[in-house]
Amino acid sequence: LMFNVISDSVAKAKERLQSRLDDGLTVDWIEMGNENFFDKQNYGNVSSLQNYIAHTKKLSKGLKEVDPSIQTAINIEHSTYDTGGWNMTLAQEDYYDAVVTHPYINTKTFLLNDFSARQIFSSYKITSNVIHEYKIHFGTSKPLLLTEWSILSEGTPVNFAQTLGLADMFLAIEQGNFEGIVK
Repeated sequence: LMFNVISDSVAKAKERLQSRLDDGLTVDWIEMGNENFFDKQNYGNVSSLQNYIAHTKKLSKGLKEVDPSIQTAINIEHSTYDTGGWNMTLAQEDYYDAVVTHPYINTKTFLLNDFSARQIFSSYKITSNVIHEYKIHFGTSKPLLLTEWSILSEGTPVNFAQTLGLADMFLAIEQGNFEGIVK
């Protein structure tokens, strides 16, 4: 189940969680946000990293008041660990139970050409690197959750190369699970 910090106040998130639990839904993880580091995704509610941290700290605490067994997850970028950036700052925090990333591989083309084929057939390597970088910067004490992942190809219908690339991504994800990093 996902609660999004874009639209939810802490009180609203607590109400929605309680409602889901009252309906008999089992909730193990709550993703607190969805790629809020992208301007188009934060809708002004998450105007800065500091705002995101302050809000999700309150959100995590509030959700655990409803059900202490709930595990909360923050969202990171899969591509950069710049000093002082989104990922590195969150790696220094300890108020969450897991980390979410969405490792999309983008061919940036609508054609299946040499460039896009190389990108697609590098899916295992690219996805493995996302998991490896996470482990370096966040360690293994908090699992990495991948709630979205795919190969983006600017509107091209799914083709054999994308299917093979997705299978390779899945194999990398499973390897991360086997190593105890990905949950």
